[in-house]
Amino acid sequence: MPLQFCSFASGSSGNCYLIKNQRSAILIDAGISGKKIFQGLEETGTPFEAVSAVLVTHEHIDHVKSLPIVTKKLPNVLAWANRQTWEHIERPVAEGCRRVFTTGEDFQIDDFRIRPFAIPHDAAEPVGFSIYYDGRQISIVTDVGCITDEIFEEITNADLLLLEANHEKEILLMGRYPYNLKRRILGDHGHLSNVSAGTCLCRLVGKKKKRRLRFHTKLVLFLTAGILLFGTVSTLLIEWNNPGTIGNLSAPEKLLVSFFQTVSMRTAGFASIDYTQARPVTLLIYILQMFLGGAPGGTAGGLKITTFFVLLVFARSELLGLPHANVARRTIEPRTVQKSFSVFIIFLLTFLLGLILLGVTAEGNPRFIYLMFETISALATVGVTANLTPELGKLALSIVMLLMFIGRIGPLTLLVSVAEYQPDKKNTIHYMKADITIG
Repeated sequence: MPLQFCSFASGSSGNCYLIKNQRSAILIDAGISGKKIFQGLEETGTPFEAVSAVLVTHEHIDHVKSLPIVTKKLPNVLAWANRQTWEHIERPVAEGCRRVFTTGEDFQIDDFRIRPFAIPHDAAEPVGFSIYYDGRQISIVTDVGCITDEIFEEITNADLLLLEANHEKEILLMGRYPYNLKRRILGDHGHLSNVSAGTCLCRLVGKKKKRRLRFHTKLVLFLTAGILLFGTVSTLLIEWNNPGTIGNLSAPEKLLVSFFQTVSMRTAGFASIDYTQARPVTLLIYILQMFLGGAPGGTAGGLKITTFFVLLVFARSELLGLPHANVARRTIEPRTVQKSFSVFIIFLLTFLLGLILLGVTAEGNPRFIYLMFETISALATVGVTANLTPELGKLALSIVMLLMFIGRIGPLTLLVSVAEYQPDKKNTIHYMKADITIG
C-alpha cells in the first residue's frame, strides 16, 4: 500500500489529519472531538492499534483539543511536540505519552521519516511537517502567516501538499472582527490569505523541479530493455556461425546486426539479413517480438508489451492463489486485466484467422514458418518479409493489406467501431454464477 492521506478536519473549529501505510499510521494534530477522530479512523479502515503517534504543530486549542483522550484511548500512540510547544500546551497529557523533537531535525516513527520545519505564526514554536515514505513526500503547512523562502524550499518537491488558506483580505477588513484581531490575522505571524496561498501555488507550479517517472513509464523502459537484450543475445548466439546471416561478420558487426534486427522487429521493418537464411528458431523469436510489439502511445504495432505483462502478472496471482494482481507495490485493477484479456484474445484470433487465409490463398507450398512470419509482420505493421510477398497472388496480397490496416488501427478498435453494439437488456443482467470447470 502506498502512502495515504486523509483530512478529518481543517479550519478554526479544529484540525486533524491522518497519514498511513500498510502497517502503521500517524495523526497530525488532534483539534477536533475524540469521537470524530475515532470515527475517522474507523471510516478509513485504520485499526486503533496501528496509530503510533500524534504530531503537534502548535499549542492552540483547535490543534490540541483532544490530545488527552487520544493518548489515553489509542493503545500505542505517543504525542510528539517540540519543547516550547509542550510548555504552552494546557491540556493534560501523561508524561509517559510525551515525546520531544527538535525543530529542523529529522526523526523516525516506524516507517516514516519526519522533518519538522519552522513556520511564522503567533504561537510559541509553531512547525509544519514533511513526512517521507517509500520515496514520497507529504508536507503539511497550516496556520502560517507568510511563506518564507525556507518553507517554499521545503515544500517544492512534495508529492502532496496541504496548504491552509484562511481569508480574503477585503472581506476580512469589512468584517465584524475587532481591529486588533484583524491586524493579527493579516500580519506575518497570523494566517495566510487566499491571494498569498494562490501566489505560492503558482510559484510551485512554475518552478522547475525534479520529475519522477510514472509507473507506466518505468515499466515500459524495463520491458523494452529486457526484450532488446533477449533478442540481441539470442540472435547473436543462434546465428553466430551461420554464414547466411552474420557468420562471416566480425564480432562487433555481429553484435551490431543482432541488435539492429531486434530493434527492427519492434516496428521499423528494415532488414540487414536474408530472413530465408536465418535458422527457424531465430524466425520464431522474431515472430514473438513482432507479436508483442511496442508500447501503447507509440507508432509500434503488435499486442503491446504492457498488455502481455498484465497477463503474466495476473497468471502469477492466479497460480499462487493471491487475492490481487500485485507488482512492485502496485495493484493492477481488475478492469485493466479484463481489457488486457480482450485485446489478447482478439489479436490472437485475428492472427490465426489471417494465418489460415494466407495459407489457403498463397500459391505453391510455402514453409509454414514463412507464412507465420509474413502474417505477424503485416498485423504488427512491421513490414519485413521472408521473400514471400513477391510470390503472393492478388488475393493473398489483399489479405496482407487487410491485416496491415487492421494492425494499424488495432483489432479491438475496428470491431467496436464497425459493430457499434448496443447490448440488449438481458445481456446486462447479473445472473447466478455459472459452474464451469477450468483446466
